[in-house]
Amino acid sequence: MANGLIRGLLVGVSPSDPLTLLAAALGLVLVTMAACYVPARRALGIDPAQLLRQE
Repeated sequence: MANGLIRGLLVGVSPSDPLTLLAAALGLVLVTMAACYVPARRALGIDPAQLLRQE
């Protein structure tokens, strides 16, 4: 059932096309890196000593 659904979504591309699989994996890696970078960048702007004094 899922196999037929996936084949219906892939127009002109085989399910085992290496370039498409590589592009999808690269896209996921880029989204994951962006999702990690944004909170880490915000956390770098906080002074730990000042934050601990506030508590």
